[in-house]
Amino acid sequence: MDQFSEKDLVKIEAATREAEKNTSGEVRVVIRSHYDEDLEGNLHEQTKRDFLKHGLDKTRDKTGVIVLLVLAAKRFMIWGDDGIHAKVPQGYWDMLAVGISAHFKEERYVQGVCEAVDEVGKRLAEFFPKKLDDVDELPNKPIVED
Repeated sequence: MDQFSEKDLVKIEAATREAEKNTSGEVRVVIRSHYDEDLEGNLHEQTKRDFLKHGLDKTRDKTGVIVLLVLAAKRFMIWGDDGIHAKVPQGYWDMLAVGISAHFKEERYVQGVCEAVDEVGKRLAEFFPKKLDDVDELPNKPIVED
C-alpha cells in the first residue's frame, strides 16, 4: 500500500479519534488494495460486506459509518448504518464524495480521507451528539487489507 505509510495511518487514526470526540457515532476507515475476488468491481457490495465484517452494524444506536477505499480500482464509498440514513440525506454523502474525489485526483489520499472523516464526524455530532454514557465502541485505527 504505497499510498499510505505508517505515519499516514497514524494521521488517519488521529483524525478518526478527533471526529468521534463530540458524537456517539463510530467511524472506521478501511483501505483495501483490491475487491474480494467474488465481488470484483461491485463497490456497493464490497462496502456492505466490510461494514458487517468489521462490526459497524453492532453499534448501540446504529451509528456506524465506513469509509472504504479500494486502491486498485481508485474507488471509494462512505456508508452509514440505518440510524445514519434515517437522519442524513443522500445529498450530503454525494457532496462529500465530490470533495474527496478532488483530493484523490490530485493524489492527496491522506488529506482526502482525513477531510472525509472530519466531515462525517461533524455531521454525526449534529444528529448524534455524545451521550454521558458513551464509550468508544470500535477501534480508531484504519484497517488495511491486501
